[in-house]
Amino acid sequence: MAANDAAQLHSRPRLLHLKDFPANASFSLTCEEASYSKERVLARWPNTMLAYLLTPRRHPESVPFPWTIPFALDLPEPISEKIFHARNFSEAINRRCNSLQSYAR
Repeated sequence: MAANDAAQLHSRPRLLHLKDFPANASFSLTCEEASYSKERVLARWPNTMLAYLLTPRRHPESVPFPWTIPFALDLPEPISEKIFHARNFSEAINRRCNSLQSYAR
């Protein structure tokens, strides 16, 4: 473990609180925990959809698929390319499943 990793390990907020676990378990984060988590994602995985959504830009309200985000075409190339392939894969799998279901009837 690098010295920087060890320092981060000891300075990070405690994300798991075991008091009354699992009865009071939730995904609620304090501001400190949310800030720390955001910083870690942005530092370790900067060219991902999650990192893009964590930065102060336009954010979708709710969408069924990543490729239906109104600004999907404006995403950086590494992200838009992965979304393009994910959409193709999803459509191919769904077509295949639908055709198999029609044979089973």
